[in-house]
This record gives sequence, structure tokens and C-alpha cells, in this order.
Amino acid sequence: MHPVKAPLKRWLKQQQQVIPNCTAALLVQRTDDGKTTFVARYPEPAANSTSLDTAITLAAEEVLQKQRLHLVAQDHRHMLMAQPVSHQGKLWGAVILQLEVGNKKDVPASLKRLQEGMVWLQFLLIPQEAPAPAITEFHSSTHTEQLLQLAIKLLGENSLQEMTISLVNFLASQLQSNRVCLGLQ
Repeated sequence: MHPVKAPLKRWLKQQQQVIPNCTAALLVQRTDDGKTTFVARYPEPAANSTSLDTAITLAAEEVLQKQRLHLVAQDHRHMLMAQPVSHQGKLWGAVILQLEVGNKKDVPASLKRLQEGMVWLQFLLIPQEAPAPAITEFHSSTHTEQLLQLAIKLLGENSLQEMTISLVNFLASQLQSNRVCLGLQ
């Protein structure tokens, strides 16, 4: 089992909720010996989803081989969007989304949301590379959900000023402080 599977599954759930028309999300990792393994999936697949699993496996192999965005039409309503995940300068794996799209004009909005969420995925991958007690403790269920909610709130703001105010307010409430000061250099 992957050491941080629960936080990754929560991240996938969050992506599935934030990305327009996303019906399923999957995270695959390429191991050191070149094999592709399923790390997390949301929602869990139905027992009879072998055709979807075959399409996902092919999309995963394709995106990991070419190391770039890969789109696969499944039928007239669904498509798979596979995006490679790099971590610390190396190809780590891929995120695969099943999208319900009316046309391909909906794909850029979904891709933008996914790329915004990929920033937070990098933080979740850190414990796998170098587990530290403080990081491991931080990734409890409630802390991870709070961090993902903060990420969504901050990414939804219209400007850097609004984002900064939201961050300071979040810190003040979490630290139960009367004053919080944030300096940028």
C-alpha cells in the first residue's frame, strides 16, 4: 500500500468535485522498475468496469511514455484526460480524469483546474520521498482536508491581495490570534 494513500485519495476527491464535469479521478505511479501501479481512485470503481480499466491503463501507459497531456475519447459523452505528474524534476506518475464533456471546448477549463490542484499534490508527495515526523503528523485527516479547503479558497480569489487577506484570516482563525502579519519579499 502507498504510504500516503488516504491523503492522495482525498486530493482526488477534491479534484473530482472542483473540476467541471469530472466523473472519476485516478492517480497512477511509475515504479523504479518501470511498472505502472494504481495509487488512488475516486470514486471506487464498480465491479463490472473492466472496459474503463482497460482504457485507463492504455491512457496511463501513453501519458507516461510521451510525458505530456493525453486525451482519449471514450464515447460521444466521455473522455479521459491524462496529465503527467513530475516530482522533484522526475516523472512520478500521472493523474487521469474521466470527463463528461459536450465538446472539446470544455477541456481547457478542466485542465486549468487540474494544474492548479497539482501544486497541492506536490506537497502530498513530499512524505513519500522523505518521511519526517512533523510532516507525517500534519497529514491527519482533518488537517489535510483543511489544507485542501484552503487551497480551493485561495485559488478561487480574484487577486493576490484578496488571496493574501484570505490566507491571513485563515491563519488567524487556526492560530486563534487577534493579529496576524504576513510579509512577502
